[in-house]
Amino acid sequence: YDKVLCDVPCSGDGTLRRRPHCWKSWSLEFPLSLHQKQLQILCRGLHLLRAGGRLVYSTCSMNPIENEAVVAAALARFGGDVSLLPMSDHCPKDLEVSACLQSWWVPDPEEPGVYYKTWADVPVSKRKPNGMLMETMFAAVRDDMAKGCIRLAPHLIDGSGFFLALFTKTLHRSFPVEVPVMTKSSQIPWRARNEQNHYRLVSLESCEVQSIVEFYGLKDLPEPLLAEYNVKGKLTQLNLVNEPLLRVLQSAWILATKMTKRLLRISLDRMRMLLMKRVLPMQTLLSLGAELKGLATCEDKLGGAVVGTMDSSFWVPCIITGTGLELYARMEEVGDPMPKLLPPLQPRVITETKEVIVLDKPSGLRTEDALRSIQQIHPSAELVSRLDKDTSGCLLVPLTASSAKEFTRQFSEAKVSKRYLAVVHGSPALTGHIEAPLGLVQQGGGAKYRAFVEDTGKAASTRYERIWTAGEEGTHQIRCHMAHAGHPLIGDTKYGGRTAFWCDRLPLHCLALTARDPSGSALRTFSPIPSDLLRFLVAMSQDCKSQVEANRWQELVAGNMQ
Repeated sequence: YDKVLCDVPCSGDGTLRRRPHCWKSWSLEFPLSLHQKQLQILCRGLHLLRAGGRLVYSTCSMNPIENEAVVAAALARFGGDVSLLPMSDHCPKDLEVSACLQSWWVPDPEEPGVYYKTWADVPVSKRKPNGMLMETMFAAVRDDMAKGCIRLAPHLIDGSGFFLALFTKTLHRSFPVEVPVMTKSSQIPWRARNEQNHYRLVSLESCEVQSIVEFYGLKDLPEPLLAEYNVKGKLTQLNLVNEPLLRVLQSAWILATKMTKRLLRISLDRMRMLLMKRVLPMQTLLSLGAELKGLATCEDKLGGAVVGTMDSSFWVPCIITGTGLELYARMEEVGDPMPKLLPPLQPRVITETKEVIVLDKPSGLRTEDALRSIQQIHPSAELVSRLDKDTSGCLLVPLTASSAKEFTRQFSEAKVSKRYLAVVHGSPALTGHIEAPLGLVQQGGGAKYRAFVEDTGKAASTRYERIWTAGEEGTHQIRCHMAHAGHPLIGDTKYGGRTAFWCDRLPLHCLALTARDPSGSALRTFSPIPSDLLRFLVAMSQDCKSQVEANRWQELVAGNMQ
């Protein structure tokens, strides 16, 4: 990629000035637990960066273990392939910046007041995997970090604290698709723990190989040979590699043809779900029935498995865990069948004028990706509102700067009305009105933010009407408000909802949106219930308590409640 932004999950302690409630969840352990993930994300970003490209690493933290230590460790790992660029060339002249730290102490997460200056000072019991501390937390600061990293102190900029570092890459390396037979040594670059830790193709004539040959009395040793060197530069392992071996490592279907156990086959729809969600929950897996074959061959259940379609045309490596069946490969590693098996999600245009377009966004498509598809035709299109990735329905996108300004005003003044369909736990009152101001708190992991009810937050109002109740019982605003009222959405574990094997998506759909276009005309749009949501909703409607509820529900399903 030409440009990469690594705005990594962080402790957020740079925002404590304007979000004092974060003190309640702050701890010594939290930043330490994020260090490895932050370094992995940065190294992944640097690996994806093309030679000559730019990468920005940023956090809203003041903790050097999340900032300078991560940058220094990444620089050491990539050696001379990456470097830092002066940040002064990219900062406004009136922006008051602070230099990066040159040294720091690493706290002991279990003993308050105990700090370590060097890695050698850390007891073995405190080091990973027994403890939380890692050698990269003590990484040495390079000279170019003084200009390539900056800190924005909250009290100097009258805002939140930030840390930024600007990287560039001089040389891109990757493992070759084919390993040729070499007559002389050739190092194989990879993201190692230090410069001594590496792989190298070696010939039979090399001194190191000859010493092994003589020691064991080896004869007719084949080539090519791949040597592994540890962090001290010592040869620890010699591997025989060839093209078929590489194909086995890269292609799960070759392994599948040789397996008699731990080989699962699932339906095409379930394979699509696995590729999209990266996990099939255990409840779902155990309820598949005829859609699953081979589970009996996994005697201990937990552990590795190769999973394919019923016709054996496509296979992926997976792991069965307590959570469920988890995909054990990145999408780019899965192979050529992917485009046919899982076509890219695309939004459908509901309404379009010269000033605005309203999309029907499917569940699983990010709002930013929906916008990107529109910008191919309308480059000036921009977002003034959004839907969560797993929420479907009406998404309003202004096509000009003037219309964006107008719709921003309407949203801020609550002039835009949105109607959602949601499936929640419990049995709410027939109607309700929730007035609860909302704040946002940053989280690590897969979700960046989580909404919560806060007295000093942004005003938010949700009115709901119960359409029907089965059995006995837009955003983050809907999800948070319903959870606040004691009725979280089905499967919305982020806000306390319980998972359900019959619900493989967030049951939240923006049915309708009402606003006024810049000319003053009424803008009313409706998005029919999508088929993936409709399937289990129709089944659930059979359990409606009364005929009145059943009739109203069928009207909604038929699209007659626009």
